Amino acid sequence: MPLFPYQIRGVFFAACRGRVILADDMGLGKTIQAIAGAELLRRRRGIERVLVVAPASVKYQWKTEIEKFCDLPAQVIDGLLPHRKQLYANPTFFSLTSYELVLKDIEDMHNMRPDLVILDEAQRIRNWATATARTIKQLKSRYAFVLTGTPLENKLEELCSADVARAADVLEPIKRGLSTLLRRDAQTQRPTLTIPLPESVTAERLARAISGFLGNLARHS
Repeated sequence: MPLFPYQIRGVFFAACRGRVILADDMGLGKTIQAIAGAELLRRRRGIERVLVVAPASVKYQWKTEIEKFCDLPAQVIDGLLPHRKQLYANPTFFSLTSYELVLKDIEDMHNMRPDLVILDEAQRIRNWATATARTIKQLKSRYAFVLTGTPLENKLEELCSADVARAADVLEPIKRGLSTLLRRDAQTQRPTLTIPLPESVTAERLARAISGFLGNLARHS
């Protein structure tokens, strides 16, 4: 099945950058972009193990999509702990697990040593204070795709949580760029912007938001 042009751009963006957030609206094919990106990394970078973390309700949907769009093997990790341990110890190219199992299986996920981690519906970890979010951020992999089609309610801390989870290096250009936009008032020490803004934008509010975002990033990265 051919991809749409925007999906092709998403595939190359993900595979070439390696650690990214794909935030297309729901229904626009983030799953197939992630599958194709993984296949491209397999061909160009030789990856062998992909760990997909998704809501339990869509694990088998992922397996169906993988079987539809490529010939790579996929296994769903579920069942009792001894059975799950066996699956983690003998991974296929795609291993499909769930957010619900992260707290129980994190050690086995580490031992699997995935080359690529895909987080589906990453809005599940938008609150970085939760145990699941903190645990997921411990996962290590060379490549990471973070998928979300649900708005993060315009809260920078939620974007930061999703980003730090798997793709913290994506934030570096943003961090550097935002830092150049701020300076502190010598008397009040409040952050102010170094660029003019339209009258419809409140400079002080935007400056506070940027400053808070950079502070959160420094504490949680």
